[in-house]
Amino acid sequence: MTNEYTYIDNLIEDCKTAKRVTHKEMIESPGDITAFNGVKNAIYVIEEVGGNPDETFKKFLEFKAKKLRPCPEENHAGPILYVGSSVGSLEGRLKQHIGRNNNRSTSALNLSHWFKGEFRIIAKTYDVSPDVLQIIEDSLHFHLKPAFGKKGGNSK
Repeated sequence: MTNEYTYIDNLIEDCKTAKRVTHKEMIESPGDITAFNGVKNAIYVIEEVGGNPDETFKKFLEFKAKKLRPCPEENHAGPILYVGSSVGSLEGRLKQHIGRNNNRSTSALNLSHWFKGEFRIIAKTYDVSPDVLQIIEDSLHFHLKPAFGKKGGNSK
């Protein structure tokens, strides 16, 4: 029989790694996702620039109620719209958030369908396992308190 604490032991080691690791590169773009072409293993933040977080939150709820596309859960109004991670194509994931694809099965912000303001995207790349990347994302989600999206559970 295997040690029943193996999962916890691995989680503790992954948390220690997450505390020690630093990002390799930081990329920032004012809404232009082409800057993220070829980027993998990254944590990204989508932030509203110069808008009204309460109005933005209201507009999102109105769009979500139409059930045209799967949307993330709502948390509360705030300038940080979303915190996420990507181990595959970051540009592809951001296309989903912007709403420039036909994928109607993955939860995303779909900004082009309801958001009229300006936003910026900040991404940091890491050379870590998906499990460690998820821990870093969860920590950032906890500290930044984004308006939309859930914490954790994206890596299987």
